[in-house]
Amino acid sequence: MNVRLYSAAILGSVCVLVGAGCQPNPRGPIGAGADMTSRQTDPAVTIDQDLAPYVVVRYNDIKVSGGDGTRPMQVAVPVRLTSDQGTESRIQYKFEFFDANDVPLRVQMGWKYQVLPSRNEVVLQGTAMDTIARKWRMSIRLAR
Repeated sequence: MNVRLYSAAILGSVCVLVGAGCQPNPRGPIGAGADMTSRQTDPAVTIDQDLAPYVVVRYNDIKVSGGDGTRPMQVAVPVRLTSDQGTESRIQYKFEFFDANDVPLRVQMGWKYQVLPSRNEVVLQGTAMDTIARKWRMSIRLAR
């Protein structure tokens, strides 16, 4: 009888020890890393990696009007495809507009389709849907 009691005690101890070792370690969600860039260093125009070697922007000639609280902001960005004559690229672009606190406006324009002929400048235009827009960003990608 003592052997049974002794065996049950050992078996119980082993179960408790094994069970304690299998308890999950509670952890919180994984936190996001810090972005070391600032809004001031973000580019105003971003281009897909596949297009970046071939599309250039004339930054000094970008025209911005409105955005003063009375009229919606309007932006015109001159771009050019640098590839050889006889080729063209089909792209899509969209403008994203932000308020004075860098918050994206609720209503944004969608992607627009454009054909870029080689070596000719094309002006891509966007207009904010609200008069509170103070900042903008444009994205260019290959047409889908």
